[in-house]
Amino acid sequence: MFKHSRLTAGAAWLPLALLMAAGCKQGPSPEAQARMDSLSQASADKERLMQEVAENTRLVSEISKELAAVAVPSKRLKVGAAESPYGPRATRWSRRSATSRPG
Repeated sequence: MFKHSRLTAGAAWLPLALLMAAGCKQGPSPEAQARMDSLSQASADKERLMQEVAENTRLVSEISKELAAVAVPSKRLKVGAAESPYGPRATRWSRRSATSRPG
């Protein structure tokens, strides 16, 4: 008889425990889930951008190597005032205004 009453008492609590468990929210709130999704997207974007930076760095490095291979020695370069009769800082506009001035 004692066993039977203990079983009945346990059985009475089972539906109550199931109702309480069903009533509890499982998982994060919608706001927290939205925040986690946003952070996940930002992390994916960061990873993609970091890969692009690495790819661009490799490309610039390759271009730099190619430029170094075809670089003209500085002794052979003729840069400076000798190229422009108006000086090294002459621009198209300053040349035009210098040639259009009455002498």
